Amino acid sequence: MANDFDFIVNAPPKKPGPNFLYNPKQRIIALILFFAVIIVVGAVFFSFLSGSNSKGAETYIPIEARQSELLRILKERDDLKDFESLQKYNTLYHFIASDYIESGNYLKKFKVEVTPEIRAKYSFSKFDKDIKTARSVNRFDSEFENYVEKAVQSYATELANFKPTKGQQEMFKTAKSNLITYLGKTNSQAKDNQSQKDKTPQPKPN
Repeated sequence: MANDFDFIVNAPPKKPGPNFLYNPKQRIIALILFFAVIIVVGAVFFSFLSGSNSKGAETYIPIEARQSELLRILKERDDLKDFESLQKYNTLYHFIASDYIESGNYLKKFKVEVTPEIRAKYSFSKFDKDIKTARSVNRFDSEFENYVEKAVQSYATELANFKPTKGQQEMFKTAKSNLITYLGKTNSQAKDNQSQKDKTPQPKPN
């Protein structure tokens, strides 16, 4: 006669791990819940990361806005009468246009919009009126160059005070390098012009 307590004494060895792992239906439910949790956590993390990057991208708005305003002014350069000045500002336009495209693509990547209200904060509001007046009184070149130099100075100040994030460093470095290259060429040209002027014989007073 079998011992009434055999089920205790000779109990089968207990399987390792939770019991639900050995139930097919429960195992499927557990896997579904596991992957659902992974997806939710991943979505939250991605959302947090995107929000953080977007806030960092917004700091680049002043740089992009200064570039945009400088290009707006430089578009009038074709009316310059002085050929050397035209060449100089063509070079500047090329540099700034390249940097502006890169800035715009960067902001679009993080869906950062530069509104007209923001652009107005960085614009020279009297430019259109002043340049129109300058044309009518034959002072276009001097008025245009005055505005370009003011816009360049504002842009240079913005770059000097800006602290780029890790994702902005390469783009910022290129923009800064392009402006330094332009200013270096301008200063060199100014020195050459002054040297040439010094060598030119001055008429003797009567």
